[in-house]
Amino acid sequence: MGEQKAALSARIEAFKAQPSFKDYQSVQHLAGENWLTVQGDLLEHLRQCDSWSTQEAQVDIFLHEKLIDDAIAALGRYCRDPLIHRVMDVAIFHRPEWVIEQARHHAEDIINQGKAKAYDAAVEWLQKARAAYFQLGQQSEWNDYRTQLMTTHARKYKLMGLLKTI
Repeated sequence: MGEQKAALSARIEAFKAQPSFKDYQSVQHLAGENWLTVQGDLLEHLRQCDSWSTQEAQVDIFLHEKLIDDAIAALGRYCRDPLIHRVMDVAIFHRPEWVIEQARHHAEDIINQGKAKAYDAAVEWLQKARAAYFQLGQQSEWNDYRTQLMTTHARKYKLMGLLKTI
């Protein structure tokens, strides 16, 4: 029993020093019936972390615990696109408005700058926005937005071909 307490304490300290989903699961296993108390402390610690090096662990853990708003907050201002996509895939059912806002922002940034090589990425963002519009039952709003994009950027032939597929 003394070794398990020491192991738990060491694993908690390791988690606090450099959070990871693996360590989170190890702490859960070692904590046993004390998990709820320990879990609250770990989640609070994660919420206080403000470093790009902890973003992936934060997102993994918050999504695992179905804490969507915390996962969104963990993204911060600077984040890799794959991490944002992972949060969007879950948030689409809980915060579709956020997904629409973020997806449109990222897509429009690419499109407005005329980054033809990144139009595929812009369409990926727009597919997220489309799914969120549909989740909200706002298909006509999506169609209006898509039509507006196609009208505004009609001379971007590569983009037009891609937009027709969504």
